[in-house]
Amino acid sequence: MARSFVITAAVLCLAQPIGAQQSDRLRLGVFGGKSWIVGHSDPVPASFPLSGASENGHHFGALLELDGAAGPLSLRFDAIYNRLTGQSAAFSPAGRMALLDEYYAVLVGFVLPFRPGSAFSPYLVAQTGTFHSRLGTNPEVGLDDITETRSGTGVGIAAGAGLRFQLRRSLSAFLETRYVDALNDVSGRRTLPITLGITVRR
Repeated sequence: MARSFVITAAVLCLAQPIGAQQSDRLRLGVFGGKSWIVGHSDPVPASFPLSGASENGHHFGALLELDGAAGPLSLRFDAIYNRLTGQSAAFSPAGRMALLDEYYAVLVGFVLPFRPGSAFSPYLVAQTGTFHSRLGTNPEVGLDDITETRSGTGVGIAAGAGLRFQLRRSLSAFLETRYVDALNDVSGRRTLPITLGITVRR
C-alpha cells in the first residue's frame, strides 16, 4: 500500500508543471458508485481457503486526465478504493467467503474519445496499475466480526467504456463502467463498477 501512496504523490506533484503549460487540456475529477460482483477469485492461502465477499459494494476515487497526450488518446491516472462485504454463513466452491473484500489501487492508462469537444462524448478506457487487496474473515461460523485478514499487493487491470456530458466550458460529468481484476495472490472478487463522476479543467 505504501507503494500506491508514493505513486499517487508523484502524480499530484507532476500535475502542477503540466497544468502550467497545458491548463486547457488537464482535467481533475472525483467519482463514486456501485461495485457489482462478476467473477470468483481463487482461494488464498491453500491451507486456509478464503474467497472474495458475497455482496455487492461501493467504490470512490479521484482522477487526473491529460487530453490529447498521445494523438487522439488522453492519458489518465486513477486512485481508487473499493469495498465489498459478506456474511459468515456464505460459502463458495473456492472456500469460505470473506466478510470484508477491499482494495486500494493506483492506475494509469489511456482514454479514446469518439466525439471530443461535443456535448456528449462516448469513450473507451483501458488501464493497469498497482492493487493492494485485503480479505477479512472470522474462522468461527456464525460470527461476523473480523479477526483474521489476508493481504497482497500486485498488478491489475481495468477496461471499459463511458459517456462524458459537457455541462459548462470547464465542467463535465461522466457515467462509466469498467471490468476490474486484481491479479495478485489475494485478489478478492472481480467487479464491474458503475461509476458517476465529475471533472473540471484547471
